[in-house]
Amino acid sequence: MHEGDCMEIMQGMDPESVDAVVTDPPYNIGFKYATYKDNMPQEDYIKWQTEMVTMAGKLIRPGGSFFYLHYPEVASRMFWQDTGMDRLKLIAWIYNQHTGGSPLRRGTRLWCWWTKGGPYINKEGTFGEYKNLNDKRIKQNIEAGKRPVDYDWWQYEQVKNVSSEKTCHPCQLPLKMLERIINMVVPPEGTVLDPFAGSGTTGLAAENMGRNSILIEKDAGYCGIIRNRLDKLQMTIFNF
Repeated sequence: MHEGDCMEIMQGMDPESVDAVVTDPPYNIGFKYATYKDNMPQEDYIKWQTEMVTMAGKLIRPGGSFFYLHYPEVASRMFWQDTGMDRLKLIAWIYNQHTGGSPLRRGTRLWCWWTKGGPYINKEGTFGEYKNLNDKRIKQNIEAGKRPVDYDWWQYEQVKNVSSEKTCHPCQLPLKMLERIINMVVPPEGTVLDPFAGSGTTGLAAENMGRNSILIEKDAGYCGIIRNRLDKLQMTIFNF
């Protein structure tokens, strides 16, 4: 794990040294992080994020993937920026949102999925589950060992204060969703980079899926959360 500014740290990394980048950046919505002011002029923010994505994309090996999460308004704009990578797909993350919103509650974010050429994809990670299990044809498919290709929308509940995996980080992603992405696009024993590591969920997911991770986080307090989570995971593995 690296503590510091991701742009500065990535400048010192070797090109084509990771298999994927998976990240959830600050959203520029005035959120009160511990040390970062999340309130840039929007055009400056888009410029910064485009530079970050472009720089991180150069670190990905041929065949690698970049997963970038944001609200739909920004993700759809970022997806079409010139980043030097190929545009593959926008994937919707949907969740129940119990707090207010106007005129509608927000319950969707989008993953931008860019690639470096023809991507490595673990086919096992693209399968979903059959819905109508009483359908005769589906029963036959299940008996034959078949599985359906999943949709381009995923439903995972947010990590709430009552969630067992919740830390004191305010913006934590579901571990299962990160495990799914890493299993799908990072080859066994490969390496994933997260320039905005936050609570370290990308690192935990990588460990759980048998991959390596490079985590960058500028906030010292959040780095402490990451170290504690990874230490607890290692203790669990060792005790097992």
